[in-house]
Amino acid sequence: MASDDAVVTDTFALEAGKDHLLYEQSTDASTKLSQGDPNEILEVLEKTERTIERVLSNDTNISASCLHFFLKKTLVSFTKNLLHRSDLPEATAERIAVFFQPLLRLIVHYLEFLWAEHLEIISLLVVVNFPFYQSHGQDPDQFRPTFTADDRVYADKKDKTWLLSRYQYQVVNYFCAISGFDKLIFGIKQPDLCLDTLIAVLKPFLQIKEFLLPDVLVQFVDRVQENLKETLLGLSTEQLKTFDKKKITYILDMAKMFQKPDQTLEFVDRLALSLALKFFQTPYLEKRILGLQDIKSYIQKISINKEKALPMDITWVTKEFLTQWLCENNIIEKL
Repeated sequence: MASDDAVVTDTFALEAGKDHLLYEQSTDASTKLSQGDPNEILEVLEKTERTIERVLSNDTNISASCLHFFLKKTLVSFTKNLLHRSDLPEATAERIAVFFQPLLRLIVHYLEFLWAEHLEIISLLVVVNFPFYQSHGQDPDQFRPTFTADDRVYADKKDKTWLLSRYQYQVVNYFCAISGFDKLIFGIKQPDLCLDTLIAVLKPFLQIKEFLLPDVLVQFVDRVQENLKETLLGLSTEQLKTFDKKKITYILDMAKMFQKPDQTLEFVDRLALSLALKFFQTPYLEKRILGLQDIKSYIQKISINKEKALPMDITWVTKEFLTQWLCENNIIEKL
């Protein structure tokens, strides 16, 4: 192992007993990323990349407490500070975009744990309105969509989004290429997944929808919907008892926004009615009432003139379908 001085010089202090030093280094580095000049930023990026490589190589000299701090505190702070920079030379911005690659590899390495901090980083990196993206990589003549590990293009420039930074497309392409979104989709099916985590997993898909090529979008939508349906309809009675119904409604709203271009609301409406039935069939009065309220909302929706309906009242469900559904599930008899 290198000497203590070399470790501090070359990477962040991740050894046992270096917790205080790691905190000091991370704080100093974070300040450089938010306020420093290009040379200071490059110094921090290089040091962080070496640290990431140590983590990915399972360096046994890294203490658990330091690793936890680096993975869950340092990297989130670094990402936010970089994305808030709008005053950098394009060469420095290009270097930051390159740094996002090892950062994403590290996140994918630990993605099975669905840590909130890493899900936050993924969402941050694909948000459109950060100063870094609004100020850098905007030249359409310099647009280079291919930036992946497998030479496949998943996201490309579209006419309505040509002003988006090419660095965002690079992030989306690279994360797709290293199976990042595939692992997120798989994560939707994790047992005992809390609703907050499920929301955090779904959020990046809404943010990248406008980036994706049509065939990629269709594949993602199909798999996300399949896993989401399996997860929500697989909720146990005990889970329904403790889960916040408002969060489930929010998840359904997210699903409504992440659809194929020509897709109707059939998937969301069928899923919403199935969930309403699950709530209605629980032994808990409060949840039964919530389920009944959802069923009643569909009865109200089909009675509204479609030409005058608000967006929230538009539904795939017809009077004929709902009548049959009510009869098949004996809703009237159970009231």
